[in-house]
Amino acid sequence: MSDQSTLKQRIENHGLIAIALGLILIYWVFDSMVTDQFLLRLLVVALIATYSVLTQHLINTRKDAEIDLKKSQEGFVHEMDALKSEIAEIKKGPSS
Repeated sequence: MSDQSTLKQRIENHGLIAIALGLILIYWVFDSMVTDQFLLRLLVVALIATYSVLTQHLINTRKDAEIDLKKSQEGFVHEMDALKSEIAEIKKGPSS
């Protein structure tokens, strides 16, 4: 089960890059059958690869930020609950 979750996590973290590599491969094969413009083909491949890597980085950064935000919200709620219970004890009056 852990191997499946690790594989799923890797796919989520690098899925866009894998899709782009597949598209690059398909593009390279079909374009090489039609034209002999190697440099133009290389430029298109470099642009697609760069775009996919940068976009995947932005997606991963956003996911990490959302996880951190959720953790901080949970900590804030915990602190608020602790403060509410302390205020309730203070309102009860001094314990003798």
